[in-house]
Amino acid sequence: MKSFLLRDVSVFVDCTFRDGGYYNAWDFSPELIHKYLEAMQAARVDVVELGFRTLKNQGFQGACAFTTDEFIRSLTIPAGLTVGVMVNGNELVGEVPQQEALERLFPNAAADSPVDLVRIACHVHEFEKALPAVTWLKERGYQVGFNLMQVADRTEEEVKALARLAKAYPMDALYFADSMGSMSPDQAAQIIQWFRSEWKGPMGIHTHDNLGLALSNTLRALDEGVTWVDSTVTGMGRGPGNARTEGAGHRDRRAAWQIGQYGAADGAAAQALQAHAGPLRLGHQPLLLPGGQVRYSPHLYPGDAQ
Repeated sequence: MKSFLLRDVSVFVDCTFRDGGYYNAWDFSPELIHKYLEAMQAARVDVVELGFRTLKNQGFQGACAFTTDEFIRSLTIPAGLTVGVMVNGNELVGEVPQQEALERLFPNAAADSPVDLVRIACHVHEFEKALPAVTWLKERGYQVGFNLMQVADRTEEEVKALARLAKAYPMDALYFADSMGSMSPDQAAQIIQWFRSEWKGPMGIHTHDNLGLALSNTLRALDEGVTWVDSTVTGMGRGPGNARTEGAGHRDRRAAWQIGQYGAADGAAAQALQAHAGPLRLGHQPLLLPGGQVRYSPHLYPGDAQ
């Protein structure tokens, strides 16, 4: 298992297939996945979040909707890449008891799984009930991150209360997501400061690009001390998409980041992804800018990760 949690540097998480899967039902070909993985290794990305891990099976969905251990083992994962998956928090607080859901989602301990990092995405009202999953996963050797969604509209006291809940659990990173792409850099900085009054561990940010500010918000978060950042190739993701991996890397704190090598490798992956999407346009779309202004995101369904 690759360990990066103790470095005093940024951790770059590329979640192209997880967030970008909303465009094509998470149905990516093995050839495309391997081309992408090679590009991510060349770009020195830390973590590749290959998709969701879910118990739901409604309609056709590709392998990256489930991202099982068996599927990941069928891939050639380049050396140096940490493999992650995401779970929707609503699956941990629903009708299926949490421990049963976790046992079905993660039948293998981390030592026997190709997955290193598990991230749980949940809404504010699900957070407290979902938190015990952190302990269960940590006891089985996984690195664990929590992504809090739709935090932009929360008050200072609400954010601080969430941070107080989080610090009772051994998670490796606490994220907040600008789910509707409605934040400004100053708003992102304010939320980080509120979290920081109670939460002293690593923080992360996941941005959306409704207002064209995904990269600006990510860079401001880095200035405010956030050490985990998400991005996707070409910004491919729900609605207008996310911060672009090919942009976020330009502010990496490590001198080892090789921009020239990255540009060539990532460019090949970006072209392949755009071809795979067909007529769909990936990345920021000015026609979707009003969605950020009124806090609405296309493809948004109740309980979905953002």
